[in-house]
Amino acid sequence: MINYIVNLVKDFFLSFSNKDGGFSARKLGACTAVFVAISETTRIDDATILMYVIFSWLTFACVCLGLVTIPELIKVLKGKDESSISKQADSNSTGE
Repeated sequence: MINYIVNLVKDFFLSFSNKDGGFSARKLGACTAVFVAISETTRIDDATILMYVIFSWLTFACVCLGLVTIPELIKVLKGKDESSISKQADSNSTGE
């Protein structure tokens, strides 16, 4: 049991170096983001602020895990999709 704990701590600190071994930095970042989101749910009373805090941390977790890429995130935040822009340009040129 002691060896397991020692290896766990050793792998945790190896995660912050560029050498082989250790845990994945993406997974550590995502795990941290989820834990921060969980802790903020207990500390913040205002529902609107809480929604934005949790959204931002869980978005960070998704970016760390590679579920969402930055260009896709920018498209979502701007509310624009390339295909919808081209459709709108086509409808404007035809006079609809």
